[in-house]
Order: sequence, then structure tokens, then C-alpha cells
Amino acid sequence: HAVQVATGTGGAAPPPPPPGRWLWPVPRWQGRAPVVSDGYGSPRIGGNRGAIHRGADLMFRRRWRGELADRFPTAAPHARMHFMPPGTLALAASDGEIWSARWTPRGFSVVLSHGAPWATYYTHLTAPRVGETRRGAGRVRVVAGQPLGVVGADPKDANAIAHLHFELWHGGNGLAAIDPTPY
Repeated sequence: HAVQVATGTGGAAPPPPPPGRWLWPVPRWQGRAPVVSDGYGSPRIGGNRGAIHRGADLMFRRRWRGELADRFPTAAPHARMHFMPPGTLALAASDGEIWSARWTPRGFSVVLSHGAPWATYYTHLTAPRVGETRRGAGRVRVVAGQPLGVVGADPKDANAIAHLHFELWHGGNGLAAIDPTPY
């Protein structure tokens, strides 16, 4: 039986997997894999009525509600059931070129081109590990796993929860974001 996957392509089947080696854009922490704390397609509160989350927020999940509360309190910059260790690096999910890397109202943001039609977007970074690059100007090569910056919180988020916002784009810019889960 085929599984229908919700995508940013109007419910059509997801495109074939991108070429090359791909990895999670947040490294394991003390043996734990990062998880999606808020997934693609979840409704956005406020501002734009009907808007959806165009990416995946990545954090680490607590095994039980109070786990690690002494190190990562269940309040900002952590959440009740998720946390982000300070200094966690956001990593290039695959080999590519930096299309843009700059400060935005959402924190330091990076767009990597992985060869048409694939690109990835990373935001809410602090302490960049790559130089600022104007849109399409730099073409600096990166390899899968290369640090892009330190994971932080969205400066516009009143809750100030530290997480990596990650998007997978197919065939364009952020309006072409698709659900990264199948990949």
C-alpha cells in the first residue's frame, strides 16, 4: 500500500529524494537524536490567518516531563517536553553552496543550494559559523555536517524557545517548502 504524505506541493506525492548524502541538521547530543518538536503544516497562531508552518522545528525530547529539568529548566529557552543544549550547532544537511547567509528579523539565516531544484533553509541562529553572503553572491561550498551557526531562539518569539527552524525547498524559494519528514 502506498502512503500518502502531506507536502507543500498541494498533497501530491513527494518528489524523489534529493541526490547525495543527507543528515540531520542538528547533531546527536549525549546519544540522543534530535526530534521534530513542531512539524511542517501545523497552523500558525496570530498574524496570517490560515498560514501554516513551512518547516520543521528541531529540538531534543525529554523522556519524561521533569527529565533534565535541573540542567534545562522547563521554561525559556527550553520547553516543557523539549530542550536545546546551549551551544548546539546547526549543520549543513548536505553538500552545497551558500546562496545567502545574513542577519534577519528571525535571527541569522542561511540558505544552501544543493543543485537545482533542491535548497535548504536554516534560521534562529546565533553566533554564525559562516560569513555573511548576499543573495546569490558568494557561492562558498559547504559539506554535509559543516557548522553553519549556533542554534538560538526566534527574536520575535515572546516565549524565546531555542530551536532550529529547518526547511527543505524543492523548485524555488521558501514558497516551495515541502515537508522534510519523508526525506
